[in-house]
Amino acid sequence: MKEKMRLITEISLIIRELSYSRCGYRPANYAVALDNLTIIGDLADILHNIEAATGNPFVQRVVDEKLRKFVIDFPAYQVRLSPFLNGGFHDLSLGVESGYN
Repeated sequence: MKEKMRLITEISLIIRELSYSRCGYRPANYAVALDNLTIIGDLADILHNIEAATGNPFVQRVVDEKLRKFVIDFPAYQVRLSPFLNGGFHDLSLGVESGYN
């Protein structure tokens, strides 16, 4: 449960950092803004499914796979999100190894 909350917090922080703000961050150009929206969309999809993964191995597998794909597609976030991968499919909702590859 603690690990799940840490992941939710980290994803929320990344989304916040990439979001356009009147008094803060502004993307350098339109292409950067579109890239940021892609990243935000991917993370929002993962975030949306985290709660549904609790006690549901199928949804948990989907979340694990999406998180792995995200880290591969956007290596800039690997350092921040790879601790939640633990070198294998890690069950974020229950805090135990799922045991499937």
